[in-house]
Order: sequence, then C-alpha cells, then structure tokens
Amino acid sequence: MWWGSKRSFLGAHVVITGGSTGIGFALAQQFVSRGANVTLIARTKKRLDSAIAELKDFAKSNDRKLTIRGFPADATDPSQVAAALKYAGNVDVLVCCAGASYPGNFLEQDLKIFEDTMQLNFFGTLRVLKAFLPGMVKKGLGQVVLVSSAAAVCGVAGYSSYAPSKAAVRSLADTLRNELLPTGVHVSIAYPPDTDTPGYANENTTKPTVCHAISRAAGDVLYTPEQVAVCMMRGLEQGAYHLPSPDFGQNLMVAASAGLSPHMYNAFLEFLVAPFVALALRIFGTIVDKAVIKHMNAEPQT
Repeated sequence: MWWGSKRSFLGAHVVITGGSTGIGFALAQQFVSRGANVTLIARTKKRLDSAIAELKDFAKSNDRKLTIRGFPADATDPSQVAAALKYAGNVDVLVCCAGASYPGNFLEQDLKIFEDTMQLNFFGTLRVLKAFLPGMVKKGLGQVVLVSSAAAVCGVAGYSSYAPSKAAVRSLADTLRNELLPTGVHVSIAYPPDTDTPGYANENTTKPTVCHAISRAAGDVLYTPEQVAVCMMRGLEQGAYHLPSPDFGQNLMVAASAGLSPHMYNAFLEFLVAPFVALALRIFGTIVDKAVIKHMNAEPQT
C-alpha cells in the first residue's frame, strides 16, 4: 500500500475519531479524494449521520465508489471504544482526532475541567490506541496519526488545562514512533494551529480576554480545516512523522523541539537556519509575554 517515494492510500480503510466535523472531517475528505474507504467515529449520532451523507456526496462527485460509514462512540468510554473496534474491523489507517479545549484562567478554573480535558484529549486517544493498535501490529502494516496541537509546543495563558493534555499526546507519539519501528506500523503527529471549527467556536465561549490579546499579538490568523487537512495529507504522503501546518512559524517551533524524533527539515537546512530560528522564537516569545503583561496590567485578574 505504501511502497515508493509517495505513499498511496488507494483502497485503504481509514478510521477517524472525532471525524464528523472540523479537521477530522476535512481530513476524511482528503482520504476519500485519494480513494480510501472511511469509517468516522464521533459522539453525536445526528452530526455523524450528516457527515456521512455529505462525505458520500463528496465521493460521488469525485467519481469514487467507496465504503463510507460511521459509528457513534465516545472515546472516553471503554465499552463504546470496544464496540467501535468490532464495527470497524480491519484498519489500515487510524486517525485520533477527538478532542476539546475549555480555555480559562488557571486560578479560576475548577479542577474537574483539567481532569475532563485530560480524560478526553489524552486518555481518549490512549483508549482508542490500546483497542486498535494490536490488530495493526499483528497485521504488520499501518499508519497511526495522533492529532496534538500548536499548544503542545507553545503554551500560553488561558490554556493551562488544554496544553498539558496535548503535550501528553505529543510525548505518547514520540514514544510509540520509536517503539513501533520494528512492527511496520508508522506513527505521525499533527499540531493544528487556530482553526475555524465548531470546537474553536466553543472555545471562544469560555476564552479569557487575555487569549484574544495573545492572538492579536500573533497576527490573529485563523485557518480553515481544509488548509490544515491539506498540509497533514501532504506530510502523510511523504511519510513524515511531524506533519506540517499551514502556519510556517509553528513549523519552526516544532522543528526546534524535535528532540530524538525525525526532524522536519534536512540537517543541512536546519544547520543554516538554526540561528535565525532561535532569534525568531525569542522575539515571538517576548511579544507574547509583553502582550500578556500589558493585558494583565490593564485588566487585573481576580
């Protein structure tokens, strides 16, 4: 399925959690356009049914005769995850995209928000992996995509309940990539920037004003799910571990924090630009810090 310089997903069976909206759905469209069969897993059946219908229409418009289906399940519920595994059957590509963010000031947020966020973003991902990975390893072939966040490499005020959960996903991906090397199962990780999704709209209902100040300082850029999905798919076809983002500055941050994992750029290019990247990150960090201090001085937090 993936021999040659460019990986093909023609005929592959792709399972996407959190696939009924946003980035998950946009990524499903990318797979369908490349001839993959898709199973979406999401919590809300009504939204899931709508996504399946739309995806089938998309496949038809692209002259694709594919199997497209969905299964309602909550990634935080072990019994529902087990039922989703039974329904899905043989899986070639697993995308763990289910997640949520509830921004707030650390001193004001209840501990339960931290627990619930970690339960969905990290343990939800972990449960799905524990259920689906054994079959992929047994087959000796597959692709796993873990969807982290820009917050995993760039923690800022207002995201103390969210950033650690996505950093945990990033760390899990780093570990699994190394551990699964002999198995034939590839691991990739994505770091979506601010993206115009229903989840982002929900974020805005609890987002402290300091978050808006930071966004303005960073240029206030909001990407579409399609832009993010196109970049992710390009990385997957190239066999990348760190999947690219449409935000170049974010790609530099990921490259600067690659650690022992495969780097985003070749060694020679990294060597040439390393001093400039270090300078750029220092400048950006100073801009964000000043924006937070200015905001806090203007509106003292309780």
